[in-house]
Amino acid sequence: MKSRPKILVADDAPDNVALVQDLLAVEGYDVIPAYDGEEALLKIRSSLPDVVLLDINMPRMDGYDVCRLLKEDPATAEIRCSCSPPWPSRTTGSKGLQLGAEDYLAKPF
Repeated sequence: MKSRPKILVADDAPDNVALVQDLLAVEGYDVIPAYDGEEALLKIRSSLPDVVLLDINMPRMDGYDVCRLLKEDPATAEIRCSCSPPWPSRTTGSKGLQLGAEDYLAKPF
């Protein structure tokens, strides 16, 4: 039996996590919630999700740092990552891409 794809959703706003979790669960994904950058990094390393969706502005560690550390670690470097800046612009989007993110998603969803 094939396992369902895992997506880690990291955002300090519980409503955002719940919204994305509900939408992805209906589509057949297992969703791993995280509410700050440090929690996200710990869960990424322990669960090795297929994709990581990162809010940029989080407490304890921002999404840029999580993305950078994710891509620097050989054990997690191949995990696809998307960043969600609160106000998408060329600068916020390109910074995430420079750190190794494959894409960025604009908020609000």
